[in-house]
Amino acid sequence: VRFTVAENIKEHSKLFDLMTKDSRKEVRQALAANKFISEKALLKLATDDEDDVRYTVAENIKEHSKLFFLMTKDEHWGVRQALAANKFISEKALLKLATDDDYDVRFTVAENIKEHSKLFDLMTKDSRKETRKALAANKFISEKALLKLATDDKDDVRCAVAENIKEHSKLFDLMTKDECWEVRQALAANKFISEKALLKLATDDDSDVRRAATKAIKNR
Repeated sequence: VRFTVAENIKEHSKLFDLMTKDSRKEVRQALAANKFISEKALLKLATDDEDDVRYTVAENIKEHSKLFFLMTKDEHWGVRQALAANKFISEKALLKLATDDDYDVRFTVAENIKEHSKLFDLMTKDSRKETRKALAANKFISEKALLKLATDDKDDVRCAVAENIKEHSKLFDLMTKDECWEVRQALAANKFISEKALLKLATDDDSDVRRAATKAIKNR
C-alpha cells in the first residue's frame, strides 16, 4: 500500500518529506522515482543507506539542481554512472565525473557531453580507449577534439572519428592517409565526405576501401 502511495503522490504534497523516512527501501525508491518529488525530499534520499534508492535519485534529478554536484561524491560507482547519464546534469558535475576513478562512469560522461563543452578536449586524454571511442562517437563533439582523436593510437577510436566527421571538415583529407584500412573504409562510408577525399580513396591500395569509395560515388 505504501509503495503505491509513494508512486502516486502529486506535486507540492507534504507527503514527500514524510515518506523519506519509510522503513522499506522499495517504498523510498518508488518515492525517489516520482516525477513530482520535491528537491527537499530528493536531498534527503540522496544520502539514503541503500544504493538502489540513491541510484533512483540520480536518475530523477531535475535541471539546475544543486544535487548533481553533491552526488558526484557518492561512494557507489553505479550511482555516479546514473548521475552521468542524467540528461539534465550540470557542466560542473560532468567535469568532476570526467576524472572519476571508475571507467564506466567516465564512459557515460563521454556519451553525455553536450554541445560547446570544454570537456571534449579534456577527455581526449582519457586512459581508456573505450572512453575515447565513446567521445569520438558523440554527435556534439568539437572539431578540435576530433582532430586530436584522429591521431589516436587505437584503430577503433580513429574508426569512430572517421564515422563522425561532419560536413566541410579538413579531417577528411587528413584521414585518407590513415594506416588502418578499416579507418579509411569507415571514412569512405561517411555521407559528408568531400569529393576530393572520396576520389583519393577510390584508388586506395586496399580493395575494401576502393569498393566502399566506389559505392559512395555511385550513390551521389
